[in-house]
Amino acid sequence: MLLQAEREIFDAALIPPCAAAIERLFAPAALKGADHELCRNAATVLYALHELRPEARDAMEPSVREMARGMARTVERELRGEGLHLETMEDLEKYCYYVAGTVGQLLTSLYALDRPSITPRVEAELRRHEVAFGLGLQVTNIIKGVTDDIGRGVSYLPLCLFRQAGISIETLLDRPDDPRGREVVSGLAAWTLRKLDEALEYTLALPVSESDLRLFCGLPLAFAVRTLSLALRSTSVFSENVLKISRLEVAAIHRKMESMLDDNDRIRQLYREERALVPVSRP
Repeated sequence: MLLQAEREIFDAALIPPCAAAIERLFAPAALKGADHELCRNAATVLYALHELRPEARDAMEPSVREMARGMARTVERELRGEGLHLETMEDLEKYCYYVAGTVGQLLTSLYALDRPSITPRVEAELRRHEVAFGLGLQVTNIIKGVTDDIGRGVSYLPLCLFRQAGISIETLLDRPDDPRGREVVSGLAAWTLRKLDEALEYTLALPVSESDLRLFCGLPLAFAVRTLSLALRSTSVFSENVLKISRLEVAAIHRKMESMLDDNDRIRQLYREERALVPVSRP
């Protein structure tokens, strides 16, 4: 399995056979989408990785390897015919750790590598919240993409939530306005908000001098809370258009966030305002 060859992508001498194997697997024209197109250009990606200075590759390597090993186990389940259907909240957290928690760890490593303001004390605070930062954003993306995922035969929403709501995935695809769909998402809300609360602490742990990093982390956080609010205020959360934030809303949030990057109190207030729109009790 290609995911089990994570060591090869960090060995420049092994790029040609590794890239060729990936590109061969994703060559069929029937495989459409940006993700498949990316895989068809694996050589370009891997050579770009090796154009980075060694220190940057070293900072990235542990997280990339852990992600690959975790995803390999997920694919093994599919190859055994079990499909990609998560059963419990514990399954969801484990899956999200490998695909997103590791990204939070990777970001912290890269920030600490290049920014003198990321002192050991600051890095330690970022490390406290880095996994939750990734998990909160990932679960929000899962909620946004649930229709597309299920259409591909994949369910990242734990099946236990569907059983608790008394409905099946198939029924919700046929009747996306069934109010029980909101119950499914509601079962995730408190858990997701706890992770997003930590994502806020991750963002605010970045020194105010690092405005680009604060904007990079703060914007997706604000968008995530707004998306969660939309999901819990509609009975059509399994409809494709319900969870889209309009361009005007995106622009307004961007302007607000950009205007307060050096003020933790104002960022907290913006977060509290967005969070208050999520119709669940504070966990």
